[in-house]
Amino acid sequence: MDDTQRAQEAALARFTVIAPLVSRPLSPAQAAAIRQAILAAEHLFPGERPRRITERTLRRWVAAYKKALPNGTIAALNALYPATRSDRGKPRVFDPQLIEDAIALRKELATRSTEALIAHLDGAPKAATLAYHLRRRGATRALLKAQTRAHPLYEAPGPNVIWQSDVKDGFFLPDPTEPGKFKEVHLMGFLDDHSRLIAHGEWYFKESLPCLIDCLKKAVLKRGIPARFYWDNGPIYKSKQVGLIAARLGAQVTFSTAYSPEGKGKIERFWRTTADSFMSEAAHAGFTTLDELNGAFWAWVETYNRKVHSRTRMTPLERWDTGKESIRYPHAADTHDLFLWEETRMVKKTGTLSLAGNEYQVSEKLIGRRVAVRYDPLDLATVKVFLEGELLEVATPYKLVAQTHRKATPRRQDEKYLPLASSKRLLNHAVATRSTAVEAELTRVTGPREPLGRLTEPAWIALVAQALGREFAAHERGELATFFRRYAPLSAPVVTDTLRALVERKGAERHLSYYLGELAQIRMGGIQ
Repeated sequence: MDDTQRAQEAALARFTVIAPLVSRPLSPAQAAAIRQAILAAEHLFPGERPRRITERTLRRWVAAYKKALPNGTIAALNALYPATRSDRGKPRVFDPQLIEDAIALRKELATRSTEALIAHLDGAPKAATLAYHLRRRGATRALLKAQTRAHPLYEAPGPNVIWQSDVKDGFFLPDPTEPGKFKEVHLMGFLDDHSRLIAHGEWYFKESLPCLIDCLKKAVLKRGIPARFYWDNGPIYKSKQVGLIAARLGAQVTFSTAYSPEGKGKIERFWRTTADSFMSEAAHAGFTTLDELNGAFWAWVETYNRKVHSRTRMTPLERWDTGKESIRYPHAADTHDLFLWEETRMVKKTGTLSLAGNEYQVSEKLIGRRVAVRYDPLDLATVKVFLEGELLEVATPYKLVAQTHRKATPRRQDEKYLPLASSKRLLNHAVATRSTAVEAELTRVTGPREPLGRLTEPAWIALVAQALGREFAAHERGELATFFRRYAPLSAPVVTDTLRALVERKGAERHLSYYLGELAQIRMGGIQ
């Protein structure tokens, strides 16, 4: 691990400590209580044993974060990087077999406390260290006791305080890369704990980290940034990339207790509703592409978000709107960089670096150096190259083998999902109803316009190119096409006026994602 990676892990650990204080507005009493809890707890930092921090250290980290926050959450996270790097000191280690012995002792008698386990073990670590490892292995007393226990109802105090997330397996669609073959689709989603609003949900061909990041990005652009994410211990949720992105957003991350799905009850209940009301029909609707499936799903979700919930007695959208003024949105200029994946690579003697099977040409001065590479996992056409936190260049592909990180596993079609005309009619009607509602809302917001005011996809791309005064690369045209398919219909006058105002204020040289982020917020502000 190089110095850059060590510094990044230290910053993420510091953010984890202060996240409860900086991820949402707090009253003085709330802040004082949380500060006391942080100071009383032991925290895990890279290369160290669990330890407490001083009040002075806590205040210094919080002050540094808040001071940089006006420049965006990425800048605020950067403010937590250590001022100097040092390799001094090594973690004190102990025999890993002690953990196995402790687990066996607790399974033998689930009521044994951590102190009681230490009494049985020679050379055991401190109680806090042993408890930490037991929690990671799911060997707490609570989990090993009787399975029947009460789970009191909990609800976040306001919208975007907590988002729950999970993945649900689906059925099979034709593989777009191999005619005649089929692949299973998976649904990823983010649900607001307070309102039950679905911030975003989408079907993918892979239950993978790139897909999760893509879904998260769309949820944040549509519904803002939550103070806390709550999800399970799956590999994609525990990945370093997801932790880094959450920290860039200024959001706290907590994990559900292993083997205890009750904590994610709201999204589990939504999955059941999805299976009963949508999947049962979608599996027989004869869909042949993900676009068709997602179009129908988004129409169904819009209906769900506008249906009165049995417990809250309000629609999810109405309840979410009650706290809309306090919602945090990412800085428009950060929307692209916030969600980039990051890895470290060595620049070869040929002046190239490898990533996901692709080769990228970089400056000769970087030969033999380890650099940080940031990239969009669903678009590998370009990558950003950083050295010691400074952007050096945008690398172009010398040899582009893979456009994205998604891989296919061919499957045979399951006969139980054969198409039914009734299912197709039902979901086509939902899509048509949603399109009609969107058109009516656009007319209400922008006033009646001639049909020519509605942009086609080529006209949309041409209009943006003209407004920014530049030609677009292939990956940028793909980003524009994706935006159009998600937000269409788009009004030519509204797009023109918005881009003109943005160029006058900020210029035309910013990353394309900045302008699309601004357009998205305006678009979603008019149509919920």
